[in-house]
Amino acid sequence: MSEQASHKNVWFTACKLERRFLVKVDPGGELPAALMEFAQQADVCQGVVLSAQGSICDVSFANIRAGSKLPITWPRMPIHRLEGPLNLLSLQGNIFPDEQGNPDCQLVVSAARSNGQVVGGRLLSARVFATCELLFTEYSATGVKRQRSITGGVETLFMGSRDDDTPDDGRQS
Repeated sequence: MSEQASHKNVWFTACKLERRFLVKVDPGGELPAALMEFAQQADVCQGVVLSAQGSICDVSFANIRAGSKLPITWPRMPIHRLEGPLNLLSLQGNIFPDEQGNPDCQLVVSAARSNGQVVGGRLLSARVFATCELLFTEYSATGVKRQRSITGGVETLFMGSRDDDTPDDGRQS
């Protein structure tokens, strides 16, 4: 039985914790591709990165441009590219099925340059420099999928039906 609730801007559904994994990505491995490869091999459809540590290089990430309005579009999210290497401070995110039922990985990263300056944003790609070690927890929640939101303009989780936001099915209104 799935427990769901919605009130104004907050909505949730119960989920059940399943397996936990330690995942190590060797030097040269690509993130988030390596996480997607792990999920496919371990048959994981839903889960969350709880922690990560290591180092990365050849990093691409995006942030929302200051002063942007909703809905967010890619022109409002400048892409930053850094050669590195960078010390990986945090890697967070989740895996959920997309509109077609395929696993979709969304990650955010924060990393430090050699001078201590911290950078980060929505991770698009990164190559592991020395190592990357992650703690990943699988869970299951009924009826949850990631779709583009008309309101926010970004891919977001949908849990059942909502009256105040609808998935973007690609049709022009």
